[in-house]
Amino acid sequence: MTKISSTSATGQTNAVPKVASGAKSPQTGSATTNTVRPASKPSASSREQLVRGFRSLGLDYRQLGMKSDTPLDARIDKRFKQQRRREQSNIEQIFKLALDFAPDNRPNESLDLDWLHTFIQHAQQISNPAMQQLWSRILASESARPGSFSIRTLTTLRQLTSREADVLRRAYSVTGHDVQQGSYKILTGYYRKPTVFTWLTLDKPTVVNIAKAGFSYPDILLLSELGVLYPSAIESSELHKGQSVTMQFGPKRMRLNAERNGLVLTYYKFTPQGEELLRLLPAGSHDTYLGLLQEHCAKDFAVQFGG
Repeated sequence: MTKISSTSATGQTNAVPKVASGAKSPQTGSATTNTVRPASKPSASSREQLVRGFRSLGLDYRQLGMKSDTPLDARIDKRFKQQRRREQSNIEQIFKLALDFAPDNRPNESLDLDWLHTFIQHAQQISNPAMQQLWSRILASESARPGSFSIRTLTTLRQLTSREADVLRRAYSVTGHDVQQGSYKILTGYYRKPTVFTWLTLDKPTVVNIAKAGFSYPDILLLSELGVLYPSAIESSELHKGQSVTMQFGPKRMRLNAERNGLVLTYYKFTPQGEELLRLLPAGSHDTYLGLLQEHCAKDFAVQFGG
């Protein structure tokens, strides 16, 4: 299973804009005039954030556990009405975005109403704009191709915070699609399988430091806890000299041709829910990770790239 952007049914997200620094004034003669940078606005205190959060839920902190001129039943009605308004606003915004992303095609199947009901139950709680874009792309994808996303995947996605969704985006930057096996993998290295004749001359396993590409081991643990990535590394079948593995990284295709016998690749694999979520991620840059793979695998593999 962001920034989050993709084609048609797959997504696209807007990167968070950077705060512009003060522009330098042109130099005139020997004097230099600098613009005055406005003071940054202080962030709200924890108390102010609590008050703001309670108000968004229709709760007045001044009335909590205290006598109030407003009856309890009236305060309950106010809170539920405000909650319903927020949920309705969330659903409408996600639906509006989905209409923009949905391709103009004629699917062979109709959108399953039970699936749609479950989708609405989850999506009505999503207020974060970036996450709303992600949910809208799921709806657009499902309408174009019913059955693309399981209810279990919706439940997994509902558990993702915007921070965790960002970890999933970074995971994509080190993820390739195994063309032969049809699955997504994060290659972490390889080793040469020992034999009676090579035991004393074996090299140490080659490990790719994927943290240099922005994806760390704690990220792996987090995605494993969320049910997006299997927690343990997996080994490929033994590769013999002349055998190859082809991986697709966005628009780039990489072929690893084994130049020795007994080579075994190690990798992390995504769960079915994770693979469905990966379809929403952008065809972004994998260049840093591909450079690491090429560097570490060059000793025992002939590495070829193509479109």
